[in-house]
Amino acid sequence: MSPASAKLAVYLSSHGFGHTVRTGAVCAALAERMAVRFTVVSPAAPHRWPHSLAADTCWRTSATDAGVVQSNGIDVDFDASAQAVTAWQNGFEQTVERESS
Repeated sequence: MSPASAKLAVYLSSHGFGHTVRTGAVCAALAERMAVRFTVVSPAAPHRWPHSLAADTCWRTSATDAGVVQSNGIDVDFDASAQAVTAWQNGFEQTVERESS
C-alpha cells in the first residue's frame, strides 16, 4: 500500500470530550507523517474532531461500545450497565460483519 492510499478506521467512545480530542491529536500527528484518510465511527459529536483533519475524514455516527449507564455524571447503574454489555456482546458478530464489509 502506498502512503497516498493509506486508510485508517478510528472507533471512538462517546465517554468524555477528552477521548475525541486526544484521539484526534494522535491522528493529526500521523497525518503530518503520511497521507491518510480517516473514517471515524463514533456517537460523539464530530465538531470535536480537529479542523485540520476535516478534509481527510469521513465521520459516521454509530455506537462503538456498550458504555456505562449513569443517571448523572457520578452514579453508575450497574445492573443496567451489565444488561447493556450483554446486549452489545450478543450483537457483536453482526457488528463485525457490518464493519468489515
